Amino acid sequence: MNMVFNCHQERRYMMEKQEHLCNWIPIAIPFDRWHVSPPPFGHWLYGFFPILAPFVLKFYDALSFFQCPLSFVMNSNKAKSTFPTLNEKDIKYCAVFYEAQHNDARTNIAIALSAAEHGAAIANYVEMIQTITDPTTGKVIGVQALDRMTGRTFAIKAKRVVFAGGPFTDRLREMEVLGSDNQMQPAVRGAHGTHIVLPGYFCSHEVSRTTTATATATTTTTFVLNATSHASYHHPQATLLLSFCRWGFWTIIPATDASCSSFHGKDIL
Repeated sequence: MNMVFNCHQERRYMMEKQEHLCNWIPIAIPFDRWHVSPPPFGHWLYGFFPILAPFVLKFYDALSFFQCPLSFVMNSNKAKSTFPTLNEKDIKYCAVFYEAQHNDARTNIAIALSAAEHGAAIANYVEMIQTITDPTTGKVIGVQALDRMTGRTFAIKAKRVVFAGGPFTDRLREMEVLGSDNQMQPAVRGAHGTHIVLPGYFCSHEVSRTTTATATATTTTTFVLNATSHASYHHPQATLLLSFCRWGFWTIIPATDASCSSFHGKDIL
């Protein structure tokens, strides 16, 4: 619950500060039955989700203090006209809620350009390879950097060093204690998944889709108002989520994240 609340706060912040780089996406969850068996995720309560969905999504709206467009119910006729692939199913209704989509690559560029406007020196293909510490205090006072384009190394002195490494932050923090007796406690809880990129025609301009599958049956298909294709994925031991998401001119199929140890460069293909 706390994680969902914090995600809503982060989403609202991004929508306010980066309005030109964020947009709302309506997500439709079609139901063709009133009870799902076997229940998703192996919990009996999820079997009643087709009945509880409108109330659950209103509660989800409330956690954001109703800062997002409100969830609503789409009747069967409207759902079949919006999603032609549902015409063969006995659709009861669709529960529709909203999420925000954020262009993280453009945000990184915007941050760099804004920093440059305020006098910062920015560089690409430059890697931090070692910290520079004060021999008397042990405090980090700079970094040794490697220019990946030329192979040249140089020192950068600073009053403050911020390890903004995202999932690779622990790898940077290890350099801070390298050669000392101090133990670095991990600060990052890693997660990984698989993303497949397909041509844009696999998903319409208006809808993405998520499929929930269990060991014996596909239980729920979720669309983000615009998908035109259908897919499901079965796993013999677990409930998995498979999404078809529109991203620019492409269709992305992201896998559900799984926990893992902190990331290091050698772990990334």
